[in-house]
Amino acid sequence: MQRSSIVPRRAGLIIFTVLLVLVSGVRFWHLDADPPWNLSDSGGYFADEGFWTHNARNMILWGEPVQDGWNNMYVSPLLHLATVGCFKLFGVTLYSARLVPVVLSLISLVLLYSLLYREGEWSAVLLLLLLGLNYIFVVYSRIAIVEVPATFLLVLASIFLMRSEKRSVFVSGIILACAYLTKTTLVFIIPAAFATLISHGFLNRDPVTKRKNRVVTEIIMLAIGLAIPLILWTVIIYRPYGTFLAGYNEYYRHMLIPSTITGFIKALLSQPFHIFFNRTPVLLVVSHIYALLVLYDLIDRCRRINRIEHFAWFWYVGGLIFLALFKYRPLRYYVPIMPAMVILSSIFFNRLVHEGPQTFTCLLRGRRWLITLIWLLIPLAQNLGLLVDRYVFHYGLLHKLFHRWPAIGIWYPGTIMVVLLCLIMIASFIRLRKENQCQQQRAHAYSPTTVLASVLLIMFVTVNGWSLISWLYEPEYTLLETNLELAKFPARGAFTGQWAGELCLQTPHRVVPVFKDFVNDQTPFDRYHIRYALLWQEYQHKELFIRDFPEIEQRMRFIKEYWIKRTTVYFFALPKGPD
Repeated sequence: MQRSSIVPRRAGLIIFTVLLVLVSGVRFWHLDADPPWNLSDSGGYFADEGFWTHNARNMILWGEPVQDGWNNMYVSPLLHLATVGCFKLFGVTLYSARLVPVVLSLISLVLLYSLLYREGEWSAVLLLLLLGLNYIFVVYSRIAIVEVPATFLLVLASIFLMRSEKRSVFVSGIILACAYLTKTTLVFIIPAAFATLISHGFLNRDPVTKRKNRVVTEIIMLAIGLAIPLILWTVIIYRPYGTFLAGYNEYYRHMLIPSTITGFIKALLSQPFHIFFNRTPVLLVVSHIYALLVLYDLIDRCRRINRIEHFAWFWYVGGLIFLALFKYRPLRYYVPIMPAMVILSSIFFNRLVHEGPQTFTCLLRGRRWLITLIWLLIPLAQNLGLLVDRYVFHYGLLHKLFHRWPAIGIWYPGTIMVVLLCLIMIASFIRLRKENQCQQQRAHAYSPTTVLASVLLIMFVTVNGWSLISWLYEPEYTLLETNLELAKFPARGAFTGQWAGELCLQTPHRVVPVFKDFVNDQTPFDRYHIRYALLWQEYQHKELFIRDFPEIEQRMRFIKEYWIKRTTVYFFALPKGPD
């Protein structure tokens, strides 16, 4: 990457300070407000805070983390410890639970800024803008679930992996293992790290013979670093609590991974990646293009590609391929891929400004021109197909073919922008190829690619700024208000249900998660003194709960309805059954 000099040191410091204030402000502003109700079809980003703070809350309120069979501290031990520390300092509230991801997201931004600053101030500033004010990343940075803490560990590991020293690579392996243990769907990052060492050592302009021993040493050190946390985790957590973890893994394996070839094909076709990220259309299209460009640069060895580009590329591509195999993959599963997308996009913008049309040389020559067109047609077809089904067939044709599209969470203006951006990029490539501009030197500061970069950045700021302002300007507090109302309720027993952990987080009431064939499903109600249930109507969760535990149906007494995430949550009393 060419080192940038277009941002003077003093101006760069001012820009960094202003951006840091902005990205901090949008994270702390109304932190105990609700997430945007229409961000995702899944309700997990609304309700899961209660589950991922369960043991920490038990520890602070009752002095013992284990109160029942659900123990998130064995699933994500580092997140549990961080939440315990935050609760001890600031009390058990929604606000303090969310401080953990907020602080870790800000540290991640500073670390990534420092990483790219070594290569160019312009790229570093762009990264702070593209990730720090990214609507999706901001939203998930304000929710107390595992995605952002796990992402922080990936970022920290990348800092050490970039140093190309044996000790640093060893430390990186330790942190990568911790990221995997925080969220196991990040397992793709392990082969990505090994692939980075191999590709950076061999697929570059340096003589292979001078790097062979060094690459082998780094691979060994990375493997040793990965092994240490996994061994410790096996001894300290898995051996004594393996039964619980086996049940947890089996539950999610059944939910996530298709059992047939047809299921895998359906997973690949339905809810594709380019629809998940239509709320950030610029970032989606730019990272998509640059991923192909880096691949060709690796093949051609036409330039020295920095290790951060190698790692971001394998991080991005590995994550897409791995998650594409899941039959259930809500938007939050893609959050750990976002730093890789932003790294690629920031470097891409930097190259557009400094190299001009020559940036696209390897994309437009020979047979690669056809591959480039096909590559751009993928997000175009996915989003255009959704628009046609939405506005022409009204979810008729594709609904029957794929069972359903995720109706909530798709931002149709973003989908339209993805289609238009892809068409613009295709038209631009046709023009560049026709006029052979890829071979010309940049004649002046305002080259077509500089204009393109400026337009894309303006679009990014407009789209994400509008989304953030409209969400934060009039915040809703249904979660907090329900917590405060339930805190006054003179409960004489524990609460259960999909929403119990979230809606009772800031109350003195005990919560017991109950899920059939998963956790606490053996005579739980009298065993754990469960006397109340908070059941979500969406996807018939209330009916499924009654079906799974028919013995409570005659005991249920309706108390009240709550309106959360634009759907109904029913509050029931469950008086003690006959002895």
